[in-house]
Amino acid sequence: MYSKEMAEIKNREEILRALAKKYEKDPSGWSVLVRENRSGYSDFLISTADELWQMKVDSLYRPDAKAMGMKVGGKKEARRIVSDSAPTFGFRPMPAGILEGFLGGDFGREEFARTIDRVLRERPVRLSEIDSPGVIQGPIQFGWKGYLSDKQQLLDAKLKRSLDRMLFKEGLGLGYA
Repeated sequence: MYSKEMAEIKNREEILRALAKKYEKDPSGWSVLVRENRSGYSDFLISTADELWQMKVDSLYRPDAKAMGMKVGGKKEARRIVSDSAPTFGFRPMPAGILEGFLGGDFGREEFARTIDRVLRERPVRLSEIDSPGVIQGPIQFGWKGYLSDKQQLLDAKLKRSLDRMLFKEGLGLGYA
């Protein structure tokens, strides 16, 4: 039905470590979408140039959120969630002059938005290539609905059960989410 790699559930740290290594090799062609679903959890769909990963996260609002995830597709599925109108996800250096203007409150709302948009239109770079004092990360898109396939819907249910078990095992339960 699906490959062993797709069936392997990993914790947040394992996934982020693997994705960071992959990003450092090739930062082009990435997308990140976030959606809240009926389970009370949120999903991060992370598309590299050739893979699609899903992380089910208990909260978007805590830096130490609990999450479980797995690879849920290959290149074909990854391309299905990419928006051609939005810049690709990635890290971009923030020029020192712009950073100083932001920190000093020198930009009005419209100029701030135009400047961020301009920086996000630049090509994403490896973190090891950035030597400026600031970094812009993004964009992250919100609100994608549905499933790519019946298989992904089954994997989503498997992730939910796995995250539920982890939270209960740690004594956090549903009240924590």
